[in-house]
Amino acid sequence: MSTDKSVEYIKEYLREWIDLGKCPDILIGLDMIDLNLKDEKDLVYQLGVNLYFAVTDEKYQGKLNHKKIKKPRLYQFLKMVLREDKTEIESNPDFLLSILEEEKRDFIKEERITDEYTIDCFSTLGLTRLQNQDYVDCYQFDNALALMVADGVGGAESGEIASKITIEFILKSLKKYDFIQENNIDEILREILFEANQNVLNYAKKHNMGRMGTTLSLALIVEQFTLYIAHVGDSRIYEYNKGKKPRQITPDHSEIEMLIREGKVKEEDRENHKKNILRYAIGIENLKKEYIFVQNSVIRGDTSLLLCSDGLWEKIGIDKQVFFKSVDELENDIYAVVPTDNVTVLRYFSIEQELDDFEMVEEDFNEPLIKENSQESDPEEEVEGNLTSVIEKSPKKMKLNKKFLSLLLTLLLGICLIGFYLINTNIATDQSIENQTIFFRNVKNGDINETNRLIKMVDINIVDENNHSALYYSYQNRDISMSLFLIEQGIDTKNIKQEILKDIKEKEQNLKGLKDFKKRLKI
Repeated sequence: MSTDKSVEYIKEYLREWIDLGKCPDILIGLDMIDLNLKDEKDLVYQLGVNLYFAVTDEKYQGKLNHKKIKKPRLYQFLKMVLREDKTEIESNPDFLLSILEEEKRDFIKEERITDEYTIDCFSTLGLTRLQNQDYVDCYQFDNALALMVADGVGGAESGEIASKITIEFILKSLKKYDFIQENNIDEILREILFEANQNVLNYAKKHNMGRMGTTLSLALIVEQFTLYIAHVGDSRIYEYNKGKKPRQITPDHSEIEMLIREGKVKEEDRENHKKNILRYAIGIENLKKEYIFVQNSVIRGDTSLLLCSDGLWEKIGIDKQVFFKSVDELENDIYAVVPTDNVTVLRYFSIEQELDDFEMVEEDFNEPLIKENSQESDPEEEVEGNLTSVIEKSPKKMKLNKKFLSLLLTLLLGICLIGFYLINTNIATDQSIENQTIFFRNVKNGDINETNRLIKMVDINIVDENNHSALYYSYQNRDISMSLFLIEQGIDTKNIKQEILKDIKEKEQNLKGLKDFKKRLKI
């Protein structure tokens, strides 16, 4: 008997049980069940054993084979009724039926292919929870593409509602802007997420929902060239470029990660702390604008992005294969480790147009250089004859033409040299801008090793006074280790001494390393 039929028979039996107020005497479609059992828990256990055999084609031996049960709700049901301790068996027919009743958002699998990119999405309830509180969406504007993943937090339905209304609010807000005309997109995104936070707070208050919140990771790609990131929480965005390792480009706002970055907890003590407590999320009173992570960078033609909830990265290491496996393969990997949380993955792949451009140029070169006349002739003879005729008929004119050609060639050579110089200058400038972008990104991520490697490998003018904002950002993010490192590299500090001193006095900061930090700043 198929799994679906077995499930339907059990659901029908549970409905009749609810209507009668007692266990029915007849169960159509399922064998090996003794309906004369007086104990409801024994009866429910037999339902589970029968269903397990229908799903796996194996007799139940006291342990669930999760690799053969990859369907949400089915696994949860079997786990509820196949318990070694009889007292722990769930026998409430209303609750058991609610476990088996599928909902639209239990499982989502979609793909979108355009001339510029490919997007695929996978979201699952998982094999433990009974609600999918993750929310995922993507939206194509006239000149931008928005990708979003949100992971709701809170009891009952509050997490699912928080993630849903947050994404809906952000999309509605984004539609007000023409991003080509905007010069301050970073601040626009920061403001939108801050307003989304207030929107969740207002909703919770209006509907007496109590505490509710969500993470939010947003990637906005403008004109296929610039990538803007806005982020709160511990969902993540990874970036992969050909020939490099995937790189996490959003910081986690969990309590443990923040404590490690602040130097209050050592990396080796991570396991001694709870990892799922968030310091910052959408829907909390203490969220300030400066806590919202925002950055921008140039997106390359070979760039791929992966947005995911913590249900993925906590169970599966994010490597190159996670980017390029099929959705079905990724799904198998997820179910192989028994996802204890909702799992959502959104992947973006750009499609380069370079090959099409090359083929177009190739077609141009295939055009004949000398077009045939109506009469058949040898092109070489025709050119040679014309040139001889000019020499013979007008030797003075030919000398003039030679001088003119020499002058023309010199002029063209000069133009080429100037063009070559300008191109190389622009390339150097573009590379410098990209290096500077990577530098700021590493500072924001608190990655001292990558920052140090970049300074040594490329031309980063670390003493440029414009870089004082990197130092101030690291201080504002309470990353004292990064702040001290930047000072050691010679970064300019004169423009921010008073700002930091004022901040220290107002907030009475007592951070680890602050004394040394103030000493280095000569405050």
